[in-house]
Amino acid sequence: TGLSRREGAMFLNKVQRYVRDHTRLGIPLFVTDDAHRGQQAVGATIFPQLCAMGPTWNTGLQESVARAIALEMRSQGVTIAFAPNLDVIRDPRWGRSDQNFGEDPWLVAEMGKAAVRGFQGASLNTDHSVVALLRAYPGLGDADGGHDFTGFSRGMRDLHEVVLRPWGEAIRAGAEGVMIEQSEMDGVPVPCSHYYLDELLRQQWGFQGIALDDNGGIERLVHWRVAADKVHAAALALRAGNDLAVSDANPNRVDRSGKPRAVYAPDIIREALDQGLVTMLDVDRSVARVLRLKFLLGLFENPFVDPDRAESVARCAEHRRIALQAARESMILLKNEGPTLPLATRFKSIAVIGPNADNTWNQLGDYAASHDREDVVTVLDGVKAIAAQRGIQVRYAEGCGIRTMSKDGFPAALEVARQSDCIVAVVGGSSRIRYPDEDGRRGRHPEADTGEAQARATLDLMGVQEDLLKALKETGKPLVVVLIHGRVYTINWIAENADAIVDAWYPGEAGGTAVAEVLFGDYNPGGKLTVSVPRHVGQLPVYYYHRYAGYRKHLDLDAAGPLYPFGFGLSYATFKHASLKIHPQSIRKGDSAQVTVDVTNTGKIAGDEVVQLYIRDDVASVARPSLQLKGFQRVHLQPGETKTVAFDIGHDELCFYGLDHKWIVKPGDFTIMIGRSSRDIALRGKLTVTEP
Repeated sequence: TGLSRREGAMFLNKVQRYVRDHTRLGIPLFVTDDAHRGQQAVGATIFPQLCAMGPTWNTGLQESVARAIALEMRSQGVTIAFAPNLDVIRDPRWGRSDQNFGEDPWLVAEMGKAAVRGFQGASLNTDHSVVALLRAYPGLGDADGGHDFTGFSRGMRDLHEVVLRPWGEAIRAGAEGVMIEQSEMDGVPVPCSHYYLDELLRQQWGFQGIALDDNGGIERLVHWRVAADKVHAAALALRAGNDLAVSDANPNRVDRSGKPRAVYAPDIIREALDQGLVTMLDVDRSVARVLRLKFLLGLFENPFVDPDRAESVARCAEHRRIALQAARESMILLKNEGPTLPLATRFKSIAVIGPNADNTWNQLGDYAASHDREDVVTVLDGVKAIAAQRGIQVRYAEGCGIRTMSKDGFPAALEVARQSDCIVAVVGGSSRIRYPDEDGRRGRHPEADTGEAQARATLDLMGVQEDLLKALKETGKPLVVVLIHGRVYTINWIAENADAIVDAWYPGEAGGTAVAEVLFGDYNPGGKLTVSVPRHVGQLPVYYYHRYAGYRKHLDLDAAGPLYPFGFGLSYATFKHASLKIHPQSIRKGDSAQVTVDVTNTGKIAGDEVVQLYIRDDVASVARPSLQLKGFQRVHLQPGETKTVAFDIGHDELCFYGLDHKWIVKPGDFTIMIGRSSRDIALRGKLTVTEP
């Protein structure tokens, strides 16, 4: 709405005061907001989107980011964060790929737990903690066709081992909220599923918080034809355990007759009670959950905030420092021929070209708030700042748009390229939202290619971006490609023809600084891919943890497997893994072993290495993947320095969803692997598990 930090706090204080003084019971309100990469409010710090936080492989950093977001939210009166997202992205055609950490359930779970710890802290009754409302349960990162709000057709084992595992881990980490997905699982709509909302969520995982229907999900029960009307839909959802509905808080949502579309409105619930569709026990159960959480938040004692504090903590120096560090650690170096990077002093002039070179919106991710131009550092800004210190001239041309087919900008871009010694081409995608302007227009920006309801059939760069890159290549100048995007692309031409590739995803407000520091060698990139990059959309799915299968090649593709594998990322340093030790090498079921490995920086500069632990169950009662991530650590090493990295292996790392639909560890041999990526395994060892 454009309210400043102070105005927003003052407004929410007025709302809470009115509710306290002018309603029958005076119960304070929940105030909610999106919070993937920062509060969706003017003046908030904009951190890297989750698609960029995943590649940091740094749970401590993710916890710090969530803690900073929580402080900014609570200082303005917000008490519930719609975050983190816990979808496991196995189909990058899905529009909301940018709002999630990656394709691996272990990594998503670990990053998700870190976010929960950061948002909620040790207590919710503070001036710096908020409820982590996980979204959108039970996960839709592998939806049929990559579409939003659709069906999911997978077996129960795949569902529990991959899709659901991060949710169980985050619930056990203490998350107090869950947003319910508008989807159906094997024909059962989730908003009315007793299995997902009660048996699994509450009885098995021990969830005590609130379940919040996504916007319009309960209404969709009528469209799915499992409810005759809105009254029956509300009854089905309430009985299943759906406590609140987002749409009820939106007065602008009306039906064709102009009546509010609220599903839990008093008249709807009264009608359901009169028809015997629900009981007061159903109503009281959800009311009690809501009241419990409001008491935990301390809202009855003090629902108000200090407007001065709301203004002072937002975008404070510490939060901007965290945003920059997160952007730095998210940077992935995919290619470096020559090497071309870091940009050497032999380049006296650099051409910065491309639709994402100087566009603040396009590097922030879906649902980014309005912001001041000076608060976001674009790649052009970052390159200019460092180049000025080194006496390097920078020239700029946009060249083309993200989706538009116009080539009118090509001549200017090519002229800039010919006048310069090196080309930095910044291409990719956008999740930009167009907020209401003077003409009342709103919704997804026409240049956006990623975000909610932005499913794609192909994964190539859109518009004429690749044509621009090909034209720039013909100039004969060194070509460095920077990707700023929210979903995986098929970048075969870029991989073959670019001299260097920096993958930046949506790096947030400090992204331009981080990219420039990597380009000039002021920061050594250490990020790793958290999604596999396909060669062609027809290869999907290409996630790395497939079970054994026959021929995985296609007749019309030269190579099998992804273009870049999960866990891949280069560095300006080199690293050696050695001395893998497993102690003890044989354990009884229920016990644990420790795995240690020595990691040495064999390069000439300091850098970060992500040590990845993979495990294979050599013989099991069901088909198992050839390897699965079960641990990771990001370590910083000086040149010549060696550090010992340790992992504990026990039930959680060794278990699988067995034939009896229970998590089990089967006695036998397990292969323990240390990898530089899922395709580059450096060390192997054996662990034997016996019966107690």
